[in-house]
Amino acid sequence: MSAAKRSLGLIRRSAMPALALLIVGTFAGHAIAGPNGLLAWGGYHRALNERKAELARLQGGAVSLAEEPGGGSRYTLELSAG
Repeated sequence: MSAAKRSLGLIRRSAMPALALLIVGTFAGHAIAGPNGLLAWGGYHRALNERKAELARLQGGAVSLAEEPGGGSRYTLELSAG
């Protein structure tokens, strides 16, 4: 009976640290491989470059519309930052 008590005591003493390790491991896994983690930065960088190119293209279009005869008053192009 003494060996059974020791085993049960060992399990009880190690349960909370094991649970804490599991929780910390889960957070670390999400920080690295989650949708907003370290591995997602490449996708963010690529999307940012695409959006910057689109913004430059749209701003170039706004300049060409403003330079049309008549001041481009027929066309308005509003660019918002959001």
